[in-house]
Amino acid sequence: MKRKLLRSEQGFTLVELMIVVVIMGILVAVAIPIYAGLTNRAERQTCHSNCEIIEKAAVQYLMTAGNDTLNDIAPLGNPVTVESQADAEAKLPPAFLACFEGGTFPECPSENCHYTISYNNDSGGRTVTVTCSEHGGKSDA
Repeated sequence: MKRKLLRSEQGFTLVELMIVVVIMGILVAVAIPIYAGLTNRAERQTCHSNCEIIEKAAVQYLMTAGNDTLNDIAPLGNPVTVESQADAEAKLPPAFLACFEGGTFPECPSENCHYTISYNNDSGGRTVTVTCSEHGGKSDA
C-alpha cells in the first residue's frame, strides 16, 4: 500500500510530457500560417481603404478648389508617387492634404510601399485612380 501511494505522487512520465509537447507543436504549426494569412489580408484591406480615402479626398479637393485642380495633384498623364508624409507635403498642395483628417496622408501598413495617384479624362468624366505598389488598387480586393 505504501508503494502504491508513492507511485501516485511521482507526477507525469516522460512519455506523457513528450505527447503534450508534440500536440502543442502541431497546434502551433497549424495556427501560425492562419495568423499570417489573417495579418496579410488585414494589411491589404487597410491599404485598399486608404486608396479609397485618397480618391475621395481628391474628389473633395476637386469640388472645393475648382475645375482644373487635379493638375495640381497629378498632371494629366503624369501620375505622382507618394512614399511618406514628408513626400506628400513636398509633392501635394496643402489644400489637398487638408482633405485628410489632421492633414495626414494615409500610409500603407506594409513596409517600403508607395501610393501612385493618377487621373484621366474619359467619356464618363475625370477618373482618379490610386494604387499601392504592393497591394494594387481598391478594385483588386
